[in-house]
Amino acid sequence: CLEAAGVEVKAVKGFVLGQRLYGNLGTRHVGDIDLLIRPTDVARADAALRATGLDRFRPDIPLTPLRLKKFVQLKPEFEYRRGSAPLRVELLWRLEGLPEHAAPWSDAVTCTIGGCVMRTLPPELDALYLLQHGARHGWFRLFWLVDAALLLRDQSIDWSAVMARARHLHLERPLLQAAALVEELFGMPRAAALLPRGSERAIITVLCAEAYRQIAREAAEHEGVGEWARQLGYRLRLQKSPRKKFAVLAPHLLTPENWRTWPLPDRWFFLYYPATPFLWVWRRAQGGMGKISAVPD
Repeated sequence: CLEAAGVEVKAVKGFVLGQRLYGNLGTRHVGDIDLLIRPTDVARADAALRATGLDRFRPDIPLTPLRLKKFVQLKPEFEYRRGSAPLRVELLWRLEGLPEHAAPWSDAVTCTIGGCVMRTLPPELDALYLLQHGARHGWFRLFWLVDAALLLRDQSIDWSAVMARARHLHLERPLLQAAALVEELFGMPRAAALLPRGSERAIITVLCAEAYRQIAREAAEHEGVGEWARQLGYRLRLQKSPRKKFAVLAPHLLTPENWRTWPLPDRWFFLYYPATPFLWVWRRAQGGMGKISAVPD
């Protein structure tokens, strides 16, 4: 569908990961189909998918050209489903947590899924993306750590190069945390490149403790402000540079939920900026904090 609309696409995570790590699409749980496109193709890809009968449920509000532009800047994806089917389609235009220059579009390899040849991420970039993605979400789905263990024992990946790239991008903490958790839970020794340096040991210990808490806890249907703030604090500690910490905070400073809470014409869009804290308090007073997995990316 996307190719017919002239949209280039890469398959990431999910079923591609299941095929690569487990050798069988039925072995690893897959909750969605992740498709990566260029940011400039979002409107065209969205129209093409909806024309096939897929319903875009996140966001489920109309997007003017201005709101579409702002949404693409703030968020990394749209989500779709067909009726009550449990399998979702996620249309990504940014790899969560990675700067755009870290994943050039030309940087791709091919894989074969069900007889179809598809483009996907090269192994080193894929490993960096997957490990920081799991860390970003606190590894609350334990099978993500099984994926991490299988990745970390892959001898074809140059982990020294991956770690050097991670340090250059200020993403070393997610990798160091993942390696520590895999060693503790699966008994798999860490590669020398994935051992924390002296000054990093304390923060990695703290990050691992929070991951254990999130793995073990039962998520409530509506979380309180305390839990929301604790998870936000964890995501901030996971980042090393001030710029990346701000990137974690940015979706809270101007969330698309404001557009639903207080509909405004585009000419008054600038009012959302000063109104953000008041709209946040209003939503929390009306409907609670939402599910743990809905903490903004």
